[in-house]
Amino acid sequence: MSHGPTSTLPTTPLVVRGAEAPTYTLTPGNSFSFLFADFAGQPEIYSEVGSRGDGPPMHRHPWGSLEVIIEGRVKFVIDGAEHVLEAGDLIFTPPNAAHAYMIDSDKARVLGINLAGTRFKELQEKASPLFQTGGPPDMGAIMRTASEVNVEVLGPPLRAASAG
Repeated sequence: MSHGPTSTLPTTPLVVRGAEAPTYTLTPGNSFSFLFADFAGQPEIYSEVGSRGDGPPMHRHPWGSLEVIIEGRVKFVIDGAEHVLEAGDLIFTPPNAAHAYMIDSDKARVLGINLAGTRFKELQEKASPLFQTGGPPDMGAIMRTASEVNVEVLGPPLRAASAG
């Protein structure tokens, strides 16, 4: 259910069924479903499902984020410090921190909360088609798309070989 990026909060209860949430697929095993988004000045809440090795390039953005690991193991690098999280763990990434993460188990499920001021759903909407080309995505196009929504790509994704 899309409300538009400037919608105000509803005045009645809002129920979003996971199966009906706007979902964006980046790779066959990696998708983001937005449970709460598009309300001006409010956080975005999403569910990510991914497979071993999935994760974004090193990047930063002006909003803070929280990730709760629901299933699996995920390696995060934030401002050079490595953190390995498992089911039940939470990590906060401060605004403007250089960060990346990589799924370090066969499968992982993550509940993410991007704090106010985010354009993460917009990024997923625009980036998803770049991953549906049948080959590797065009990193130049990804970097331009990220820049349009205040995300600065700083380097490549974490590599599975470096997981430990």
